[in-house]
Amino acid sequence: MRLLNKTFSPTAKVRQTRSLLHRFVSHGQHFILDRNSLAAAEITGAESEVAKVALGKSLLFNCPYQPVEQRTEQDPRFLILNLTLRCNLKCKYCFVSLAEREKRSSTMSMQTVSRALALVKTQEPQIGFFGGEPLLVGIHYLRWIMNFAEKHFKAPRFHLTTNGTLITREIASEFAQRNVSVIVSVDGPREIHDADRSESWALMLWGLQRLKAAGVKHVTGRATFTPYNLRLKERIEFLHELLREGFIHSLSIEPAALAPEQEWSQPALAIEWEEMANYLSQNTDILNAFGTLQTMIRRVRDGAPQVRNCGAGNGYITVAPDGTIHACHRESSPIGNVIGGFDSRREVWINPLEPRECASCWARYLCGGGCHATRRFEMDSQQCMPSRIQAEEAIWLLSKKG
Repeated sequence: MRLLNKTFSPTAKVRQTRSLLHRFVSHGQHFILDRNSLAAAEITGAESEVAKVALGKSLLFNCPYQPVEQRTEQDPRFLILNLTLRCNLKCKYCFVSLAEREKRSSTMSMQTVSRALALVKTQEPQIGFFGGEPLLVGIHYLRWIMNFAEKHFKAPRFHLTTNGTLITREIASEFAQRNVSVIVSVDGPREIHDADRSESWALMLWGLQRLKAAGVKHVTGRATFTPYNLRLKERIEFLHELLREGFIHSLSIEPAALAPEQEWSQPALAIEWEEMANYLSQNTDILNAFGTLQTMIRRVRDGAPQVRNCGAGNGYITVAPDGTIHACHRESSPIGNVIGGFDSRREVWINPLEPRECASCWARYLCGGGCHATRRFEMDSQQCMPSRIQAEEAIWLLSKKG
């Protein structure tokens, strides 16, 4: 038996509960994980039953306490400005429907921007530009917003999420000068990317080239996969090429939000993840750049269970073009408006109820409960399956580090 944790950093607030051990096999290796403490061990198949009984006598592997989150209302530190819902693409998996874009085609006004920034009290906020496609508002408007923010805050940090097709030399230069962090949707090689993203691969690549030429230092490539277009290993190989060439500096590969009629195939997704994990284990540079996966690996390594994965509705808020305040950038969660401020709907985001599915899940404190908006509005096993598969692969990858 080999313990995989280097340290343990349990949360200060705990409550008594039943223990929950999860035993699984990944890449032919046997593992045991304690849900509450995140204690993890690799065991041989022959000793698995004996080890499970022995580990059950250990407080680490029979932990009767689970972390408790006692949240208080916080001033927002991360503000997302959904500048427009308009977009120049029609990506198949986008959570903003075409009808919704056409119905709400306006751009956020300067007055709404100023009122949104007034919601932030810290002098070092993170301000994100989102959409739709935020670059449709033009570089002059983005420059005005950043200038306005820099006059009102001591050290604001700017982020922008884009499909990459509208990045000009002027935009790239502006982002480099202001140290803007950019997330670009890069689903993989041309065939994979264009299948879901309106044949935009060539324009997206030009955008990445302009960001690199301008010296933008923080570019993340984000790939989104769907049940009908998995091909994870091909995606990671392409992102690895971009990483080695200096076009991106970090990456993530995430499942799309599913439509009601769609579902994941657990066997197919598990095979895809296993192939990608094998590739990652042999290429530590891209493994280290895979942010969301590294987060899971660190939680197990440090024995640090996470109660909540996102500050939506509390330290993290979004403002829509019409001034509605939402808990999440997906705009399914109104909690006020920029004129009147927050209202009573914010309470369910500050002190959320634990979904039944999370309470009985072995990965609860490894994934941190996942996306809060998904948990609140779309909770089912289909949404959680990809996260559980990733969690097991994260533990296997940690075991390969020795």
